[in-house]
Amino acid sequence: MFETERFKYAYDINTARVLRVNPIIYSLLSHWDWADNRIGAMLNEQEERVSAARTTVLKLSAENEYFSTKRPLSIDTFHTRRRIEKKLETECRQMTLGVSEQCNMRCAYCPYTGNSPGERRHSAKLMSWETARAAIDFFVDHCSGTWDEYYRQRAEIKGGRIIKRMDLMNRPCIGFYGGEPLINWPVIKRAIEYIRALPRGHEYHINMTTNGTLLEPRIVDFLARKQVALLVSLDGPRAYHDRYRRMANGEATFDLIASRLSYIHDTYPEYYDRQVGLMMVVAPPADWLKLLEFELTWELMPERPSTFTVIGEMTPRSFWDQVPQGSAIANADLMWQQYCDEIIRGNIPYRPEIFDKKEYRKIAFLRSMWDVQLLTVYGRTRNILGGSTQVPDRVHTHFGMCLPGELRIFVTADGRFLPCERVPSEAQAFQIGDVSSGFNFNAIGRLCKENAHKVEQLCLSCWNLRTCHIKCNSIVGADGRLSRSARLRACKKSKEATNALFVRMCSLLEQEPEALKFLDEI
Repeated sequence: MFETERFKYAYDINTARVLRVNPIIYSLLSHWDWADNRIGAMLNEQEERVSAARTTVLKLSAENEYFSTKRPLSIDTFHTRRRIEKKLETECRQMTLGVSEQCNMRCAYCPYTGNSPGERRHSAKLMSWETARAAIDFFVDHCSGTWDEYYRQRAEIKGGRIIKRMDLMNRPCIGFYGGEPLINWPVIKRAIEYIRALPRGHEYHINMTTNGTLLEPRIVDFLARKQVALLVSLDGPRAYHDRYRRMANGEATFDLIASRLSYIHDTYPEYYDRQVGLMMVVAPPADWLKLLEFELTWELMPERPSTFTVIGEMTPRSFWDQVPQGSAIANADLMWQQYCDEIIRGNIPYRPEIFDKKEYRKIAFLRSMWDVQLLTVYGRTRNILGGSTQVPDRVHTHFGMCLPGELRIFVTADGRFLPCERVPSEAQAFQIGDVSSGFNFNAIGRLCKENAHKVEQLCLSCWNLRTCHIKCNSIVGADGRLSRSARLRACKKSKEATNALFVRMCSLLEQEPEALKFLDEI
């Protein structure tokens, strides 16, 4: 049950429908076991009207399956042993090589700087060329099905078929990550040359996440020739960036990174616009309006819209200890209103034939804030549980965890496989193989099962079952293992976030009933 400023609503998990209801039905559904006269007294309504509303609810339940008391009897993971082995044999999509555990910076919110549960600290460890080559060979041997699907979809698109963005298969991707990956430049350079020399090597998407401080001209010249996409960490304007992103000796870094970007911008303008992007970490205190202003006005802003991430569960305690108490990230509500205004004006989805680049950047920024969030309520209610209107007896769900190894494989400097770079690198629960022996299917299956069974009984009766969006890196305990208490904390936050999204979504649809149709294409 939730309400906007104008109306009251009931979200019915059984049918995945959101129903606008009158105040009597709203109170009745909230207090179904109460007697009609008690509800009437609470609302100052006649008992007869409450009884009539109860009859309406029972009729809706009988005719439309609304408000059913049916709940799943059991919940299990999608990821059965057979499915795990079949998918991972040929359908791996991205491998990221953690080529360096060294870093020349000490960002205050970095999990490697603090003492996060299950996380490593900065170290002198570098990935060897032998480990990098073995990892690349393993990935190439396990992505043939991804290539087949990529080519099939491209042929269908040429034939006129429209494929939703979320269903679109990208080229297999190999990336480089750290610490600061460019500290291990010799291995990166050799790996890129090796990849590009492979059959179909020119087609692999290669990317690198870097702090930007080591992007010297000789390195940039090579990366531009080899068409390596760069994601450079820059936290907005100088005042924001230099608060938390400093060199190991304490020096500020904004001006140095800007000078590196300026060289790329001036020397390789086409490469800069097509292959360089910025990643902003949004940390309090901050203001979304100032970040948007930076996005629209900074002279070195690449053509590709920036991506950003708001600091969350794995941010070390040492960071929060230095943030002023009560600090927040301001003006999210104002950004939401701007997003709604653009939708109602018909500017989303963006039409390049009408609007200039500055407007495109603004719209892209707003969409990156809200599109994916809204899909958790607008899209998942249609897609999870197979689109069934009746919740089945046995529900298969991912419990916030993709199939480890399918979407990403993160390879540590010493050759261990993790599901992605966001999970704690020393957490034993997330070790899913290594370059020597390949995938450990027993470990992958155990991780999926353990994740599913931590809170299975609580999930059986949870209204957020279809729309839960807990991330696997948020359910790790102090011992680096999957934790029931951490899961419950994440569950509480997920329900709060989902409820807020339902309110935002319905408030927008009250203004324009067709407002979110563009999400059908994502």
